[in-house]
Amino acid sequence: MFLTPSDFKNYLYCPRQIFYKYVLQIKEFETEKMRIGIEYQEKISSLEKRRILKRYGIDCEFKKYFNLYIKDDFEKISGIIDMIIETEDEIIPVDFKLNFIKITTGIELQLKAYSLIAKNKFNKQSKRGFFYFIIQDVIKEINLESDEINKLFEKTKNEIFDIIKNEKFPEIEPDYERCIECGYKNFCNDFK
Repeated sequence: MFLTPSDFKNYLYCPRQIFYKYVLQIKEFETEKMRIGIEYQEKISSLEKRRILKRYGIDCEFKKYFNLYIKDDFEKISGIIDMIIETEDEIIPVDFKLNFIKITTGIELQLKAYSLIAKNKFNKQSKRGFFYFIIQDVIKEINLESDEINKLFEKTKNEIFDIIKNEKFPEIEPDYERCIECGYKNFCNDFK
């Protein structure tokens, strides 16, 4: 079984999403926000193909890859990376985000997962990544090699596999703002 980088974000958003997806094998309902995000990502990808990387602070030789699927047997993670920047000695994942500029721990772990699978595929270091916040047209660089993020990544990965392996239904504190936007809200119904 392989996790996706989004599972890390989704687990921190609500661990029940992992239970519904992997234990009950229920496909998440695609919300309007998800559909709009996919549409914007396609437009940004076509623009980014023609752009240089000055905005990313990269001024050396590079290659860019878009919507690259990577499956990593060692990490047990597979996913599609919005954009990868390859330089002579570095591989850098870029994740396009439709939401407002808010870097949560969940999306940091998602970017860390992209970084790990890209690092293993290209056999190059991957110490940083970028979020491209589409609506504000803002790019934020993230250090992906801090001890804190590495420990949290491994802890979260173990907790996700624990839910799946032991078929544990996570107890949560319902949060109306989160629950109302969840693709599993019709199965959970813990909010009023």
